[in-house]
Amino acid sequence: MTETSDEHLRRHFRTRSVSGLLELWDEVMGDGERRLLLAELEARGHRTASLEWPGPGASGGLFPAVPGPTREDFRAMDETERMALPGAVWWSLRRRAFHRGLALAGVAAFVAFCVVVEARPELDDVEITIFGMACSGVAHLVYMGLASLCYGLGPALDALVPVVRRDVYRRWAYRAGFGLGCAVPFALPVLALLRR
Repeated sequence: MTETSDEHLRRHFRTRSVSGLLELWDEVMGDGERRLLLAELEARGHRTASLEWPGPGASGGLFPAVPGPTREDFRAMDETERMALPGAVWWSLRRRAFHRGLALAGVAAFVAFCVVVEARPELDDVEITIFGMACSGVAHLVYMGLASLCYGLGPALDALVPVVRRDVYRRWAYRAGFGLGCAVPFALPVLALLRR
């Protein structure tokens, strides 16, 4: 008895991990093969709503939707499975935490600036006004946009890193970018503190 191509694909899909199946999603295959792949992912309990069907009409844009696991799936994975994810998926699942960190750093930096201005009597010429707060908020939003563009370097460089070093690169690059991105807003309160 000969095996049909569908049976062969099903058997092949069963031998791969979820992250391996998600890597197959990006490969060129027909609609029938994609439907079999979706069925296998759903049979394993993976939410397939986050997968974007490639082809005409696929969304583009500056940060296109990346097929892959949801954030809940990502949290449930162990570190080995996470590192096996394609670079674009790994970085996109961390983007929200990066943005939250930047937003919180901006608020904390503004509060620190207000404390420094109030605590140092020699800064009497600095006033904190509604207009100043609004300008500071807009400036921080622009900064967050620029930091988000710089964040895009992470997945771009990820593809250039050898596979055996990718986990080290991802951890180091994400932590360094996150730390630097959250530290920059504190430049203003530090400068105000050092002002004579």
